[in-house]
Formats: sequence, structure tokens, C-alpha cells
Amino acid sequence: MECVNHPGKEAAGNCIVCAKPFCHACLIEMPDGTLFCRPDAACGTALIRKGPSGLAVLSMILAVAGITNCLTGIAGMILGIVELEKIKKGQSPPEGRRYAKWAVIIGAIITVLFFLYLIFIFSAPFIFPNTKK
Repeated sequence: MECVNHPGKEAAGNCIVCAKPFCHACLIEMPDGTLFCRPDAACGTALIRKGPSGLAVLSMILAVAGITNCLTGIAGMILGIVELEKIKKGQSPPEGRRYAKWAVIIGAIITVLFFLYLIFIFSAPFIFPNTKK
């Protein structure tokens, strides 16, 4: 992988904000080890707050709310998957991984239970026919 600014020069890492590859000369390393390109560090995006992102927290809230309303559980699962992909690409703080994983797990369980319920409701007249004479 080559540096975006210096073709032919090997990239040392990716910026955590824009996810582009840069060489050592183009990257700024923070005390916690995170890497930023100079433009992102200069415009203040290097001051990313610690803790999970809002999307990770929202996905968890929606997944847990899905216990009473199945549709929010499905939405929480989808947002959890989106957040895990953003974390994987370095676009979201890794502290939200736990929230996103649990949102996906809870949302998947709720989704499966919801579809089993629907199958039972729609197949019940065939399984338990009315025995009135």
C-alpha cells in the first residue's frame, strides 16, 4: 500500500478519520497510538472524544427496546452491523464495539423470535382448525 501524498513510498498506516494510507512523514501519532493525517489533525478532528459513538449507543438502545417492539430490535441490529463496519474501517471509536456486538446479538434473537411468532400466527388456523360443528 502506497502513501496517498507520496506515490512509490510505502504507507506506514491509515488515518483514523479518513482511512487513507499515509507514510510516516504524513502521519501524526497521538499519545494513545491513534494515527491522523496532517489535514485531519490540523482541523481538530484529532480531538475525538473517548467512549462509544452515538451510533453504537443508539443501536444498543434500539435493540433493547426491541424486547417490547420487534421493529426497533431489527433497526438496532442493522445499526449495530453498520457501526461494526465503521469501527473495522477506523471511522468510529473502537470503544463502541461491545455495544454494537450486543445490539446485533439481541436484535438477531428478537428478529428470529418475531418471525417464529409470525409463522405460528399465520399457520395456527391450519394446525389447529376450528372444531365447531
